[in-house]
Amino acid sequence: MGWNILTGYAGQLSLGHQVYFGLAGYLSALLYINHGISPWMNLILGSAFAMVVGLAIGYPCFRLRGPYFVLAKLAFPAIVQIPFLYYFHELGGFGGFIIPYKGVEDLWNWQFIAYAPWYYLSLCFVLLITDLVKRLEGSKLGLYLIAIREDMDAAESIGIDTFMYKMMAMAISAFLTVFSGTFYPF
Repeated sequence: MGWNILTGYAGQLSLGHQVYFGLAGYLSALLYINHGISPWMNLILGSAFAMVVGLAIGYPCFRLRGPYFVLAKLAFPAIVQIPFLYYFHELGGFGGFIIPYKGVEDLWNWQFIAYAPWYYLSLCFVLLITDLVKRLEGSKLGLYLIAIREDMDAAESIGIDTFMYKMMAMAISAFLTVFSGTFYPF
């Protein structure tokens, strides 16, 4: 659904959302293992971090149109991958991290033995994100994004700041992608 904000509503084909997913997963695991920070807090920190990264990636990319935008977005995952290759051992290598189990089921630390709590937690995330996307669709922002998708030049001619609204779509899209990225390592 996060990818759909940028690609479905704004019409900007994004092939780099794995950056937000992966960074959120690594950030969440590192903060939990090294500092004991709850995944709930990591969700907030990861969302803010992903929005900043998304805006940093979107700023140069949204100056491009058509296939050039797609190719630029495709290059960023390769660029982000480089530090993970050089700091292979510090970042857990190809196997990643092992999240330590504290010995008791705990909603605050996302420690569950059974599958049912994971199901209900993920169901809550899906319902929350679906509601947010549905609200966005009927809002002024959603209508502007649809106008940009349909005809960017026409949207600009009626006064829509397409660059600003595409950047907003990028931030929201990265924010929503972090939910699954933070959830994944646990």
